[in-house]
Amino acid sequence: MERLLVSGIVARAPRLREFLAYVLECMLTGRQDEVTEQQIGCRVFGRPEGYNHTEDNIVRVTARNLRAKLDEYYQGEGSAERWIVEIPKGGYLPSFRLREPPETVPEPSLAEPQPIKPRLHRREILAWVLSGALMVGFAATLWFRPAPPKASSAGLISFLFPNPSERVTVVMVDSGLQLYRSVAGRTVSLDDYAGGRYLQSGFRLGDAPLPEELAGFVRTTRNTTFSSAFIAAQFLRSMPAGQVEIRHPTQLNSRDFQRDHMILLGGPWSNPWAQPFEAKLNFQILTGAQAKDSMVKNRTPGPGEQELYFTSREGSLETSYARIALLPNPGGSGKVLLLGATTSGAMEAASDFLLRREHLDALRRLLHLTTADPIPWFEIVLEVKSVDVTPHGVRIIASRIPSINGR
Repeated sequence: MERLLVSGIVARAPRLREFLAYVLECMLTGRQDEVTEQQIGCRVFGRPEGYNHTEDNIVRVTARNLRAKLDEYYQGEGSAERWIVEIPKGGYLPSFRLREPPETVPEPSLAEPQPIKPRLHRREILAWVLSGALMVGFAATLWFRPAPPKASSAGLISFLFPNPSERVTVVMVDSGLQLYRSVAGRTVSLDDYAGGRYLQSGFRLGDAPLPEELAGFVRTTRNTTFSSAFIAAQFLRSMPAGQVEIRHPTQLNSRDFQRDHMILLGGPWSNPWAQPFEAKLNFQILTGAQAKDSMVKNRTPGPGEQELYFTSREGSLETSYARIALLPNPGGSGKVLLLGATTSGAMEAASDFLLRREHLDALRRLLHLTTADPIPWFEIVLEVKSVDVTPHGVRIIASRIPSINGR
């Protein structure tokens, strides 16, 4: 599954991965009843509640495209993988099939017992998917083995972290925390997260204590989203071997921010380590009751700028937003790069922005910098246009240079 995530088959189709991530999460958390065309349209594609899915076929079209991409993957790049993920026709819940080995022995005689095709129980599916697709833990660096640096290594990301001997830690999204928040209705503070208090028996975020089953699930797993893992893999592959380390938010402590460069993925509700930095920014990532309600807040709008930037749709055209910010770490010896967005597609567009040379040149022009000038601390908002599920264009629509002492 991890190779599928970073394969060329789905590399340019973030919504296909988002679709698959949603149906997997629903299945593994016992919410199979939410895997309907109506719910997928609302949760994955941002359609309004109660939209007419018989007239809007985006879910059916995407499911058909995903089935074709999965078939293509397992016939090509994934031909050696033991387990096959499928989206059966007539529904959207994924299934898992053990690949039939090639026939190498004669057919058994009638006297021999016939082999029974293995079936996966829900617990086995959970263990396989979490270990092969969503678990990050200490094995994350083994999932995404770096390839030789690509041409995109001349982009902004390499310009910000030019020294291969200085470690850059990419901190992924905690998708278990996203699920936790959707139940609790409130964001877990960094203090409660770092100390593990939010998982203690009887801890209250809302009007009632959270179900122990949910706390137990989050406590025993280290999950991330497909989009977050894909972005981390892109950074790993574009930078020199050994420079990038990928970690889950549960593996960090405050001392890590005193010495290493950090790249924090996600909003403050899915990656609490971003919370202290969000408070210093003009462009802040906020969310409502659901992650799909995410927005970028402009605390001091300038001429022609909006106060709030949130995802909107007009026919097949979707407009979403991403925020990229560069700040010093608390120790003053390193950098913290923050990526947040209103959709996973916009988040991936932000990572692509960091990898392409033309975007580095655009940022220099915006900040009136020469090629010899260092990049200052900055905040920018990106507008991302997508047609159906395919990113179509990205541009900088707002920027700030934070007032940080010493630079």
